[in-house]
Amino acid sequence: MFMLNINTHPYKLDLTLTNNCVLALEEALRSYLNYQHIILLDSVESAFTLALSTVEKYSPVLCSPNAPISLYKAIKQNELSTQYCDLKLDGTMETRFFKKSLTAECSVLVLSHNHGILSDTEATFQFTQENDLSFIEDATQAFSQRTKSGAELVVYAFDTLIPSSLTKGAFIATDDATSAKSLQAKAKGGHVHNKLWNYDLLTEDVDHTLSPLVAQLALDALQKGQEREKRIAAIQKLYYDGLSGNRLIELPSPSRLTPYPLFQIALIPVLFCPKEDIYQTLLEAGIDVKVGNKPIYKTTVYKDESLSLFGAEEVFKAQLLLPCHHMMRDEDVMFVIETVEKALKTYAYRGCSF
Repeated sequence: MFMLNINTHPYKLDLTLTNNCVLALEEALRSYLNYQHIILLDSVESAFTLALSTVEKYSPVLCSPNAPISLYKAIKQNELSTQYCDLKLDGTMETRFFKKSLTAECSVLVLSHNHGILSDTEATFQFTQENDLSFIEDATQAFSQRTKSGAELVVYAFDTLIPSSLTKGAFIATDDATSAKSLQAKAKGGHVHNKLWNYDLLTEDVDHTLSPLVAQLALDALQKGQEREKRIAAIQKLYYDGLSGNRLIELPSPSRLTPYPLFQIALIPVLFCPKEDIYQTLLEAGIDVKVGNKPIYKTTVYKDESLSLFGAEEVFKAQLLLPCHHMMRDEDVMFVIETVEKALKTYAYRGCSF
């Protein structure tokens, strides 16, 4: 018969996957990105939803039509509307397009970066100051150490650190203590611990907090962040050196590029028709090629047939995204370059324009 030994020391759980690693990740991100406050969340959609939660209902949000789909879902969740601005042909945002699209009802601007290619944050900050707009930065495709943009809230995704197949985690970075406290409370579903076992509920929000397991994965990855960024920068240089002489594509400006696990090439218009064939050829060669985001107003859910933005639509037609993750070897990169060159040459004979 089993007898309980009351003198046995109580079993203590390993704290590796408790809130200790969540707190450790917050501290590591504060140090890595130089922000005072980090709010860890379970998804990018949660991050955008919380970041926009203080905007007055039904207000239009000035944003890119080619941003992550999670942004538009968050806009709808908060009962806001969209005010799209056009894009440069590298997919980035620019103040000249803000001026054309801004309405008196807009109170917030969301600046998105395009797969590691930075939009002009300095000019955007100046524009928001001059027009009394709240400034939220969508850095889900620009996770790196860099100069702050001046945005009140910055939304980051973890899929640059951890494959998106493992997590949809995200976080908000800010230097505003008041905003951070409010967002943290909402992220926890309004659940606030008091002394000992006592607690309170301040809001009816859903719990959006990041799991300790994902926090541990992100923390492990972040510890090699500088090494990862250095390796991706080296791979980007290999792509530039190998593809810069090809007249069938355009490459992003190196000065706007941040370390990102995808490298964008833009097909010239004559290759828009056979783009699907080029894409399929790369897939069949085992290359994990991707395409950029379709203008959201072209999708069924958000369809707006009255809207047509030249830059946004050209970016989608032209854009191909090549793998650029830090685990690639030089020979892997050279194989991608050679396969791309061959595919472009094969289909370049077709003439077509839209």
